[in-house]
Amino acid sequence: MIISASATIKPLPNTDNIIVKFYLGERVHPSRYTIDDVWRFSYEQLEKTHDYIQWIFPLTIPSSHVQDIPILNKEEVHEFRTNEILRPKVLNSFRLMLNFYGFEMTGDTIIPSPEFKNQSGWLYPKNHNYLRISRILESLLLLGFRDESETFLSALISIYPDFRWDIGESLSVWKKILDRTMY
Repeated sequence: MIISASATIKPLPNTDNIIVKFYLGERVHPSRYTIDDVWRFSYEQLEKTHDYIQWIFPLTIPSSHVQDIPILNKEEVHEFRTNEILRPKVLNSFRLMLNFYGFEMTGDTIIPSPEFKNQSGWLYPKNHNYLRISRILESLLLLGFRDESETFLSALISIYPDFRWDIGESLSVWKKILDRTMY
């Protein structure tokens, strides 16, 4: 459910590792889908569904747009950073979103895919996907994927000259996320 930014946000208490269990396939999202279901979402579902991104790219702070989203605690962050079962699953979620945005990961680089022009419908001013990209960049940092976050930012910078009027100030927001040294 989408709520206004002025509404009171109530993060779910995270006493049972909700996000870790979701990623391990041991918990179902409140909307009745699993992590495997998310990975099979069509591009249309990825665009129009607004309550999955917080689950596949979790943070330690509540969402300002979707109510009742679990937030990570220190133990869960550590689990994501060290668990060899969780780490490839996070990368699977990252690849899903890269494909959705028209990028592909080849080795240590991220480049626009041959489908980029077909997938670039998200590139228009004030698009909600810019907030999603901010979340992805920050979550990757938090979960121990700094290289992937930096590489994604480089890919976004590479398309900026052709889409500067669409992306606007979001690029500076994304750069500030990566400038943080707390992770």
